[in-house]
Amino acid sequence: MCSIASCSTTTTPQTSDNLAAPISDPTYIPRESYQIALQHLQARLRNAPAPDPFILKSSTFDFAWCQPRPGRNTTLKDLTTRLEHESALARDLAQLHGATGSEDAFNKGLTFLYRWATEGTLFNAYELGMNASSASFPGMEKGYCNRSWNMMLDSIWQTYGLINFSEAYSILKASELSADHKKELDTVRTWLKTRLVPAVNAGFHAWTRFADANPKSRAYKRYRSDNHLSWSLAGLATAGYALEDKALLDYVYYGTAYDDGTSGPYENPSSLTKLIPFAIKANGEIFDEAERSAQHKGFFYGNFSLWALVITAINTEQASYPPVWETQFSPESGTIAMALDRYAPFVSGELPLTDPEEQTKPEFFSFIYRLVVHRDWVRNARIPLYQKAANAAESQSIRQGLGSIDLITVKPENPKQN
Repeated sequence: MCSIASCSTTTTPQTSDNLAAPISDPTYIPRESYQIALQHLQARLRNAPAPDPFILKSSTFDFAWCQPRPGRNTTLKDLTTRLEHESALARDLAQLHGATGSEDAFNKGLTFLYRWATEGTLFNAYELGMNASSASFPGMEKGYCNRSWNMMLDSIWQTYGLINFSEAYSILKASELSADHKKELDTVRTWLKTRLVPAVNAGFHAWTRFADANPKSRAYKRYRSDNHLSWSLAGLATAGYALEDKALLDYVYYGTAYDDGTSGPYENPSSLTKLIPFAIKANGEIFDEAERSAQHKGFFYGNFSLWALVITAINTEQASYPPVWETQFSPESGTIAMALDRYAPFVSGELPLTDPEEQTKPEFFSFIYRLVVHRDWVRNARIPLYQKAANAAESQSIRQGLGSIDLITVKPENPKQN
């Protein structure tokens, strides 16, 4: 039996069926890009540092969102940055184990999960005194970059850590090595459910409870539509699927009441089926596009929110909830499929961006189409449209939630008209 310390042998590759799990179809013949992706992950394993979980030094957090070098172990910016990067490494190592059976990768990945679960400090807005209805918090007020309410709203970016660590946990738990590490995996599971899920959910409630209490506010529509909501759902859906937590998934999908242990029972007014009508216009445009157009970042933020909606839709469908891709939840709104249709020609390069001053590279978002192009609902004219978008970029590794796209999806053949 191997301890969490490094082992040099391999086991039979075994993967879960979660979104970040490597392709497990026994008939799949790996392409060169798949092998290159594995080489990248093997280098990640060789060069992996020791885990460095965030451990708060003082009794409270600073925000420091705009500082290029935020205070170490004192700021939310430092926490979210390290949580994102270390959870992505754990996910990458889990993917390497899932693809190759590497015990080194299993043990190193589990070490990151376990160290964060047993040593790390998280930011839970409820525990720190948030009053969402009045947008208040007993903290600093030193301009935007240290405004306490912005800190509550941006605490949801712990969601990247929730997605990555949940994916890593799911892959490692499916391994034949998991029986020898039940205690450590149980500790990780408990931490995900009772600490990291509540931390993300509290930030989510900063958005939803403010909107609940202020329906006549000029900011109401944003608080019901913004990408922060999409990404909160993506994290909670990924965790719900990894933990097989039906109550959490019902909360994400339908909006039924859920108590994370800190929040108290709360019905979700921005569940997936309720968020889509706010977030997607009838022409397929994502709310954030117009909201960010003055900053010349409209295309980026529209697709950024769509990315999270796609993650949530895949996870909930995988968990046997009704597919939402083509469902129009109100006559005035669009669907996820309509949004994908709208943005695909820009991603593929067939159309130029409508804002010539935007610096976004549209092809970056081609991975979104890699995730959906082979799904059953993609038919007729959508096939070549999505194929072109999926082929717009070379191999990609996405830190937030997915890892190596070549490990988890099959790149489509050159588009053919159907």
